[in-house]
Amino acid sequence: MSWISEKFSPWAEEKVKNLKDKILVDEETHKQRVDTCLSCEHYSKDMMVCKECWCVVPLKTKVKDFHCPLNKW
Repeated sequence: MSWISEKFSPWAEEKVKNLKDKILVDEETHKQRVDTCLSCEHYSKDMMVCKECWCVVPLKTKVKDFHCPLNKW
């Protein structure tokens, strides 16, 4: 391990964690969102997308600022 990674690794890990906390929902919220989408008539199981907005459900449901176009979550 180089002196650079020893010095900056803890700092970088903390910055990444803070950024993830700002952008991503917690696991409980993510699970609720996914469950809602999976039971929706607009969900395409084959492609794992919403046929209303064409988002990739496993990804869109993780981001705090995203929402369901049908206001289901």
